[in-house]
This record gives sequence, structure tokens and C-alpha cells, in this order.
Amino acid sequence: MKNKRILQLFQLVALISILSSYSQRLHAQFGFSLPEGEKSIDIPFQNFNNLIVLEVTLKNKVAVNLILDTSIEHTILTEKAIGDFLNFRYARKMKLGQNGDQVYYGHVAVDAKMSLSDSVSTGDVSSMLVLETDYLNLAGLAGSKVHGLIGYDIFKSFVVEVDHTKNVLTLYKPESFSPPKSHLELPMDIIDRKPYISTEIVFESWESRKMKFILKSGASHAVFFEDDSIEYFLPYRNLEVPIGQSFGGELLGHIGRLRSLNIDEFALQDPLATFSKPEHIDQSGSTKKAGDGSMGQGILSRFSVIYDFHRAKIYLRKNNSFDNLFEYDMSGISIAVSHSQDYSFSIKSLRKESPAQKSGLQVGDIIESINGDPLTIDNYGEFLNLFLTREGKKVTFVVKRGSEITECSYRLTRFI
Repeated sequence: MKNKRILQLFQLVALISILSSYSQRLHAQFGFSLPEGEKSIDIPFQNFNNLIVLEVTLKNKVAVNLILDTSIEHTILTEKAIGDFLNFRYARKMKLGQNGDQVYYGHVAVDAKMSLSDSVSTGDVSSMLVLETDYLNLAGLAGSKVHGLIGYDIFKSFVVEVDHTKNVLTLYKPESFSPPKSHLELPMDIIDRKPYISTEIVFESWESRKMKFILKSGASHAVFFEDDSIEYFLPYRNLEVPIGQSFGGELLGHIGRLRSLNIDEFALQDPLATFSKPEHIDQSGSTKKAGDGSMGQGILSRFSVIYDFHRAKIYLRKNNSFDNLFEYDMSGISIAVSHSQDYSFSIKSLRKESPAQKSGLQVGDIIESINGDPLTIDNYGEFLNLFLTREGKKVTFVVKRGSEITECSYRLTRFI
């Protein structure tokens, strides 16, 4: 059931988009390659809160977990300590952004050899953006230990099939790939090395629009609108929720349901959609010039997907989660994850008038356990998944507030 549920944790859209734009300035690098004579290879992946997470070995020494994101041009490593341990050669230091007196930096490593398996690797001269500190906090997004993102470095080298049911990535040599008859072939627009797909959106008012979305496999949301004109179509029943992070702080938006989202012959009913506030459009790495927003794993994971950047094609076949209800977090809380030597978890925000707020939980409470189990980075994803279970499920938090230990209980409530 875990892999069939959609955890609506929104990727840090603004910050990742900013980093992606900077990554375009990195050195060119050799791509991945298959062994001579091989036409394809299967690579297993882990499903962390509906995100595709690959184990990538750096310089044949250290294994890291990287989220596969179709919209990221160059690989990003969020923990500089790993790069330092591997004696990465940093070609230059780059200013990524600033918030008041706080300046955010990244470093361009030019000898970051990567391997997906014993036989699939890049050359020794491979570039990577290494963050000075972990601005992205991907562990909070994925619910497990994650060290960065990888994208076009893989998609430029292979035709990539993602089987979300078996958790297997199949990499094909582009010249050896033959489109399967079992999948529907559709065109993709490749703009600045990023894939876009056309859809029909039917809003709550029954008005429909043809819209284009960038595909973001590194985001867990279903649909994210970044066009301020869409605010007119905001569903009557909606929630104000955190939708991302910029260098200036947390970004808020609204979430509601569409009537349907249609991709050619595939019609997804009552999908969740996120609406960015107009004042955040410029901060959120807007795809406004090329498209209307983004489509994430909330949609993509309901298919077997084949991405062919070389021919600008995408191939879709619905899987057994296609008709599942789109669920949104029922806990009413937002959790902040921080780590230095170890991970800690605290309550970042509480939904107004929610059972969580009424239970006595407070912003800033440090979470010690949930339902009797100590909260750690290894089981954090399980608890995030718990928040998507049936309405009425009882959850009990033990929190530390100053020097006091407090227990608060309430029942999960479907808000939308």
C-alpha cells in the first residue's frame, strides 16, 4: 500500500529551480554509458514518499541517495562533507542567492565520477554542483536520507523506462530502443533540456483549458500551477498550505481538486492541484514562459513511463494505482527536519482549527515519538505515509517542550 499512496509533500520548487538555473553554467561532462554489447540494463530504485531514489556511487568509494528529477540539468550534491571526503576538485565557488545577511554558495566539482552499478558509470571528468550547506533539506521532503538530485545526466545518455510497480529503472541505448506497443506514444517538448507535456485540465467550474506542464519526477505533487491567471479557477473548497521554500523563506499557496486531468486518452479524476500565489510566481522558478506549471509524481507514478529525450517522446501505460484516490496529508501539521550529526524533528506549523492544533500540540515542539515509536530518519517516511491512511486513524505524539514532555492525541481528518 505504501507505494500506491500519494504523499503530497511539495518539493522546494523555488530553491531547486534556482539551483537548476545555475547548474546550466557547469562544465560539460561525459554521460553515462552501458558496457559494450549491452542494449539495456535494469537498475533498482527505492520509493521514498513517491519519489524515485537511486543509489549512486561517487568515485567508486561512497554511495549516496539521489532523487531522479526529469527537470534537473546537472547533478546536485547537498552535503559538501561528502565531496570534501572524496577530495573533489572544486573549479569555482558560486553565489546562489541571499536572504538578508545570509549568503548561499555552491561549489562546482569537476572530477565527480558517478556509477549507477558496477557496469554503468560516467568518465572521471564529470561535473556536479555541491552545496555549501544543505539548503534543500531533501530528507524532510523524501522522509529518508537523501543527498541530492540527478536528472539530465541520465536522460541525455539513455532512453529511460520507470516501472513504478516493480521499482525498477530500465536504461536503453537510444539507438537500440524500440517503442513498445503496450504504451501510448505522445510528443514531449524539450525546452532548455527540460521535458514538457500537453494536457487538458477540467476545473471545478467545468471550464476546460489546454495546458502545458514541465515534468518533474523529483516532485511529489500532482499538478502545480505557476500561472497567476489560474488563481481565477481556484476551487471553492481549498486549503492554504506551504508549497515550497525560497532563499527568503517559506512560500504559501492553496491546494484543491480539479474535475479531471486528461493526457490524451487517459483521464485522471479529482486530482489534487496546487495554486501558487501571484506574489510568489517570480520567486518560484516559474515555468511561465514555457508552460503553465509542473506535473509531478502524483500523476507520473500512476503510469509505467518511458522518457525518450532523444526523440522528444514519452510513452505511457497506466498501472494498478491509476484509479487510486488522490489523498492529501491528514495530520494537519508540518514537520521541520534538521540535522548536523543527527536528525531532529519539530513542528513547523499547525493547520488552523485542525484536530492537531486542538490536541495541544504547539509550533516548536520537538517530536520524540509517534504512536509509541521513537521518530528517526529511518522511520520518518513511514510516519509520513501513516498520515495518508484512512480518516479517523488515531495518532499520539510525545513531544518535548522546553524541559517538559507532553503527550497529545487526535484523529486524522480528511481536509479536502
